[in-house]
Amino acid sequence: MEYVLENKILICLFHRSANKFGDQEPQNARQCYKANGVCLPLYCPNNSKKIGRCTHRHFCCKW
Repeated sequence: MEYVLENKILICLFHRSANKFGDQEPQNARQCYKANGVCLPLYCPNNSKKIGRCTHRHFCCKW
């Protein structure tokens, strides 16, 4: 019973880390556009979500 429980915990931890690795936020304009986002200066409007950065002062926003 303990062995099965340990395996389930390891599988859950691996699954969570694999998902986090694959869902990295955009780091430049090309990645932003590929993620169906737009680059906007200073902030994202209220009806959008910040998903990354395009440049130092431009955020990648998605509606």
